[in-house]
Amino acid sequence: MMYPKYNGEVLKRAIDTYEHKFVSGDVCGYIIESPWEMTDNDVMNIKIYNIKSTEVYIAKGKNLRWFNHLDQMAEENGIYDTRAGWQFYVVGVASTIFTGTFTMKIWIERDAVEPTPVITTTEDKKVEDTKTDTTEQNT
Repeated sequence: MMYPKYNGEVLKRAIDTYEHKFVSGDVCGYIIESPWEMTDNDVMNIKIYNIKSTEVYIAKGKNLRWFNHLDQMAEENGIYDTRAGWQFYVVGVASTIFTGTFTMKIWIERDAVEPTPVITTTEDKKVEDTKTDTTEQNT
């Protein structure tokens, strides 16, 4: 499990290429939880790069339940995002006899999403005007 900090500090993890231990058939997995302090306007980002001799799969969800439209093979320098209460699931599989590696950089963007404005339609306005007119007539 990995827990990025809410204060904007970048969390970075890489598969060590100097030990020569991540080779064909090896699997390395991470669950990255969004910080509990995140609000609906915050975004957690992950960048996956330095992919060598490895296939990297990334998915996101609120738990281990799989959503087929929220998963994909990561691309070099790919940046993926999610919201409060969601997690990233990252799995790397070494694909050759040569040492594999990949690096992840995770950070939180505070207030990255504009709050959704309340939009009133013309019909809503007519209903409001009618309520106002009725109230004024009754007083």
